[in-house]
Amino acid sequence: MSYQGRRLALQLIIPVVSGLVAMACGGRSRLRELTVDAPSLKQNVMGLSSRQPVLVYLPPSYGRPEQRRYPVLYFLPGYDDPVWIFTGGALQGFRLREAMDRLLSDGRIREMIVVLPSSATPLGGTFYSNSPVLGHWEDYISRELVEYVDSHFRTVRCPSGRAIAGTTAGGSGALILAMRHPDIFGCVYALDPVLLRPGVLDEGGLCSPAEADRLLGLQEAWSLLPDRRARLALTLYLQARLGSSVESEHLQAFFLAMGAALSPDPSRRGLPIRLPYRRTAGGLTLDPSACAAFESGLGGWKEKVIRYGPNLRRLRLVALDYGTETGIRWLPEGCRYVSDVLASAGIPHRTLPHAGNQEDRFRERMEGFLLPLVSEVLHAQQRDLVSAGQPFDFGD
Repeated sequence: MSYQGRRLALQLIIPVVSGLVAMACGGRSRLRELTVDAPSLKQNVMGLSSRQPVLVYLPPSYGRPEQRRYPVLYFLPGYDDPVWIFTGGALQGFRLREAMDRLLSDGRIREMIVVLPSSATPLGGTFYSNSPVLGHWEDYISRELVEYVDSHFRTVRCPSGRAIAGTTAGGSGALILAMRHPDIFGCVYALDPVLLRPGVLDEGGLCSPAEADRLLGLQEAWSLLPDRRARLALTLYLQARLGSSVESEHLQAFFLAMGAALSPDPSRRGLPIRLPYRRTAGGLTLDPSACAAFESGLGGWKEKVIRYGPNLRRLRLVALDYGTETGIRWLPEGCRYVSDVLASAGIPHRTLPHAGNQEDRFRERMEGFLLPLVSEVLHAQQRDLVSAGQPFDFGD
């Protein structure tokens, strides 16, 4: 047989052999694309759909007939992250299904379901908070999505069987949701979370009078447009900045999306945000309550830890994993600051600093740290689950 003939034969045989091996090992993993009804997202100013796409990874043994239940990891995308970048190899070749299968084969993780919700909006993201402008994303993720997954799949239906994680704004969203809902999620892993230390918005110029004057001008101009055209103007403005190669323009888009999520004002047509400044007869005047809303959404960690300290102590894992070499210096500074606040309050947690920025070692950190550590924590809960009367088999 010629070389080309042998090569063709191998191309035909290898998938068959792989399929037989997968069947012998209990079946194939699956990545299912679903649509979930999300009543909490109805009636938002931006007109976002209340039917949301969700990807669900099911491990190889899920297709077996027995009534085995599986722990679940909910992974929240970051700001301006489409879900396909976690499945299509855009980040150092990371593909969720292939990574999970390989880690399982190598014995580095044990079987679990992974749920990957979309959070894409015309503004780039949602920050997983409740907002009349973008919808009630905290309620959707922590209640409606969890209820849907529990009712459609064989899951471990208690906090010990659920973890939540995410990257950048998804990382901070995961930390806040776990902190606020320890009755839903039992552990959290925040990958490069956006955590603000005091004063960082002023230092970055995001709340400066010059920036406020420019944004107030846009708000005033867009308020004269019909609702639909005003929303389109905002969408095009942000999409242009998200598509720019200039980092400062990305930060402008981030700031406006953060305002829509954390300092919303649905009465402001076109730019439905309560900005940190307002115009008065004497010129621009600082709006302390609006500044506090911006600051407290991803900041205010001393107050958060005081308020939610008992909840944080209930979590089996609180992990802050962040890159130390990034052009946005306040990202690692924020993680170190929050770690210090947690330590001062006696809250057990793990910090995992890594060389590099928030993207250049994504695959290594997912496969080498996040997935193995979450798997270890979820599968350490067998005693709790058995005592709760749930049929649960961790497998080998």
